[in-house]
Amino acid sequence: MTVPQPIRRPHRAVAAVFLLSLAASACASTPQKTISNLDDRDPKYSSQECLDARNIALKYDDKTLSRMGMGAGLGLLLGPFGIPLAGVADMSQNDKRELINKEIQRRCVTPR
Repeated sequence: MTVPQPIRRPHRAVAAVFLLSLAASACASTPQKTISNLDDRDPKYSSQECLDARNIALKYDDKTLSRMGMGAGLGLLLGPFGIPLAGVADMSQNDKRELINKEIQRRCVTPR
């Protein structure tokens, strides 16, 4: 007599891969960190364009506390279904960081 094998559910593996990729995609550094890594000897660094970009970066608010609160609230209200919703909100903030960082690079770093 054979023992029935449990049914494998690949959706769990797919969900795990999705969550890991979501976490890995949220790796854009903050604009404040980007400006701290700039070379002040670069000719573009002292330009008005770069100064404006650095001021925008200094005023940037990552809203970390509110995003953590929203993620926790969605997790409590919706359980595991709230995780993707919180991830989408985090991806939006990551996109903003990436745009500001690219603008800083464009205005403050001389291409080599």
